[in-house]
Amino acid sequence: YFLNFEDLEQNHNVLVYDICSSPRYDYENTPLAEYVEEAIEHVEEESKRVGRTLPIEIDYHMFDFNDDGREDYLLCIYGTNLAQDDEVAIFIQEDAGIKRVFYIEMTLHGASSEHDRLTVLDEKTNGYYAIAPSYGNYILRYDVVQERYDFNVKE
Repeated sequence: YFLNFEDLEQNHNVLVYDICSSPRYDYENTPLAEYVEEAIEHVEEESKRVGRTLPIEIDYHMFDFNDDGREDYLLCIYGTNLAQDDEVAIFIQEDAGIKRVFYIEMTLHGASSEHDRLTVLDEKTNGYYAIAPSYGNYILRYDVVQERYDFNVKE
């Protein structure tokens, strides 16, 4: 089930239609470097275990998810598991570093290897913008008790 943007626009104001439109690849000098290196090590171990080289693609996208004036990170790592799903994580910049507030294994790369859309809505929950993936019938909203984004069925 793919998101119908006409329905979305009837019930919500869209802030950004696609935060995945300009991928970045230079993670080495970002706070993401340590997390990415662990993922690469995992893929190398899996490659040895299965006896073939597993492909891995890494990119990230910048967006200020909590509107605090600091750019946050949406990290996409493709190929860390045999199912070839993407690891998708959102990291919020804080004074002490970055904090992961969302993680899921899902297919974010389409058949053409381009990202599916992640739309940001002009509405906040607990200070964080809501996110609408391009498929499914849900909106990701920030849960202050769990300190992370969680799935909510669309209204």
